[in-house]
Amino acid sequence: MNRVVGLLLGGLLTGFLGAAVLASTTGGYGVGAFGLRSETFSRIECKEHRVEKGGRVWHCFGQSPAQAAANDEAKRRATVAWVAAHPEERGQPPRPQQRTRISFAAHDGQNAPDRITATHVAAFGDRWIAHSAGIRAAAVVLLLTGAALTACAFRRTT
Repeated sequence: MNRVVGLLLGGLLTGFLGAAVLASTTGGYGVGAFGLRSETFSRIECKEHRVEKGGRVWHCFGQSPAQAAANDEAKRRATVAWVAAHPEERGQPPRPQQRTRISFAAHDGQNAPDRITATHVAAFGDRWIAHSAGIRAAAVVLLLTGAALTACAFRRTT
């Protein structure tokens, strides 16, 4: 009987974890209930960084719609101030930018994506997790594993 309870609890917990990850990566129901926020970012910039083990990772940064609007307004104000302060000089003023770091962004190694939808996990600080196919696949595997464990628990009781 203990083995059945263990399988049942393990299956339910694994299934719940898979459902939670799947819901958070698709912007589905319950995202707010878990303390998560989903948002779509644009103006993506990715930079390649080499790691000690010989591989490479991409660090991507993007702008939310609110950040893009604030950046555009700041750029406009900086340009007006620059022209007022330096009427004889022609050139671009410094450009302040607000950007958000996005982890696990899908990247083809050459071009940054146009848009990325990501979820903010409060437990990770300011980190945003991109909705990539790999994370969704892991969530589906967790969900299916949980269903299989739960089914095994019910099969043992009959």
